[in-house]
Amino acid sequence: MSFALGRFHMGRRKAWVVTVFFLLFYYMLLPADIVSLNVFRDTFYICVVPVFVAAVLYDRQFRDGTEYRLLFAFWIWFWLSRALNGSPTLDHDFDLFLDFSLMMPFFALGIALTRTEREHFINWLSAVIGGFYFILGLLALGAFLCRSLYTLPFADAQIGIAPETGSMRITILNDGYNFIAFCYLISLFLMIYQFFHCEKWLWRVPILLSAFLDLLVIALLGSRSVWLCKALTFALLAAMLLMQWLQNRSRFLRVSVVLAAAVLVLIASYELSGLSSTAMTGFSYKVTDLRQAPAEARPQTANPTETEGTQVYGSIRPVFLSSGNTEAPEQHAPEQTSEYSDDVPFSRRQIWHGAFQTIKANPSILWRGHVCDSVIIEAYRFITTEGSAQMPWSFYNSLIQVLMTTGLPGLFLVIAFLVRVIYRGFRFSLCFSAPLSLRTLVLPLAATMPYFMLEAGLFSAIDVRTLFYFLTCGLMIGSARDYQKGE
Repeated sequence: MSFALGRFHMGRRKAWVVTVFFLLFYYMLLPADIVSLNVFRDTFYICVVPVFVAAVLYDRQFRDGTEYRLLFAFWIWFWLSRALNGSPTLDHDFDLFLDFSLMMPFFALGIALTRTEREHFINWLSAVIGGFYFILGLLALGAFLCRSLYTLPFADAQIGIAPETGSMRITILNDGYNFIAFCYLISLFLMIYQFFHCEKWLWRVPILLSAFLDLLVIALLGSRSVWLCKALTFALLAAMLLMQWLQNRSRFLRVSVVLAAAVLVLIASYELSGLSSTAMTGFSYKVTDLRQAPAEARPQTANPTETEGTQVYGSIRPVFLSSGNTEAPEQHAPEQTSEYSDDVPFSRRQIWHGAFQTIKANPSILWRGHVCDSVIIEAYRFITTEGSAQMPWSFYNSLIQVLMTTGLPGLFLVIAFLVRVIYRGFRFSLCFSAPLSLRTLVLPLAATMPYFMLEAGLFSAIDVRTLFYFLTCGLMIGSARDYQKGE
């Protein structure tokens, strides 16, 4: 009887894993603008997700700790805040309410799996995500080096050199630079795990190649917030390695050496992103010079030519700054500076100021929130400038976005969840009895915090970034329970 019951539970976990992979791959393909995915969203998605979430909620029954209960409480409060704002708001944000329900099954999966099942799951996750973005990045990097822009045959998406005049960025699919750069950061996290998990050095060669490609693409996408997360990742990894190496030394020596090494790695890794982008862009021009006849001088402004669906931007010449910064001057492309977003001619400080001015004008936002689109429109009145007609799509800070849409109750639930996850991750990073590969699961949870403080996403939208975050939270907490008593 017990054997049959064990087989039954194993079968349910396999179905759970397959569904998670299916939904994750669906969100990975969304930026490609494939028409059939929109059809899937309007038909099967709204049927599959409620059944999947209901099955997980019934199976787990709040056995997965405080973090799971906080996620469920936030999901319920989001629905209540929509209801408190009126039935039109509830109808308007129903799709977002349905998407938010995926937080619980993605989080609980890592806790429900056994140690062996969790190891196999991460291996398959690394193969799917790493392989997908490696192939896509290899194609995009080849097109970038040839200064060309290609349209994918199976989707309404482009890869290659960014079509903006004077741009030194690579473009992949149709989403923003920050979003795609974060997707490659996800792949980098998984390659770091696989590097320390793999026991055979020969298998580490393709892992290093994939990680190297991820770093190149992140550098060429030019997202400063992702550059910062990447630098913080390597700084935390260096601190983790040194803490294990110096665990028998004095506390003062450990703290001083770890802090000094982490700061040096942080600065070096961030600056290396700019240098890599400059070097790859310069190399792409040399490739273009070999492909084109050098008889006549090229103009300094963009003059793209189209041949059989391919655009060649061989005449685009960016300005190389002496400091190694690869970004355009602020007056021409303010979105590429550290304060400006990718798509909006406002600084983040202006947008955040508009959010607090909106709360001052409408204090009821603090307890019941507001409909997502309407509150941005209201804040736009406080940040608009003469001649500006483009409106920001978010508040470019996950916590402010949660405050504006769900009020203080939603914000308290989110902060409580993040504090508990970071605390658990800190304790697990110091658990030297656990393998180093598993302890690297802490890196995505800690290193991505600056990103979500500069971009809206966590608890404000569901995409591959947020799903991976909740999935990693569960995997880390499940691993911590295996190696730490009392967890």
